[in-house]
Amino acid sequence: MTTRRNLVRTEALAALIEKHNAQLRGFPAEVVSAARKVSVDVLADLAARSDMARKVHDSYAAFRDRTAAWAQVSIKGVLEARGRGRAACHLLTVTRCSPCGVVKLR
Repeated sequence: MTTRRNLVRTEALAALIEKHNAQLRGFPAEVVSAARKVSVDVLADLAARSDMARKVHDSYAAFRDRTAAWAQVSIKGVLEARGRGRAACHLLTVTRCSPCGVVKLR
C-alpha cells in the first residue's frame, strides 16, 4: 500500500513539474514554527474538552515522543544518506527515463 501510494505521489509530482512548470519549495522556517505553535495550542484545547479527548491526546503525544528518535535515524538518515539533508523538499530534480518512463527524483 505504501509503495503504491509513493508511486502515485511521485507520478503526480512529476506531472506538476513537467507539464505545469510547478516549482517545488519548502515553507519558510518561521511559517513552520508558527504552524507548530498553533497546532500545539489547538490540540491542548481539544484535549481539555473531555476525558476521552485527553486520553487520546496523551496517548498520541507519548507515541510521538517515543518514536521521535527513530524518525531522526530512519527518515532523516535516509535523506542525508541520499545527499539531500534538511533541504530535501526544494532540491529535488525530476527526471523521466526515456525507454521505460520511470520517474526519478534526485
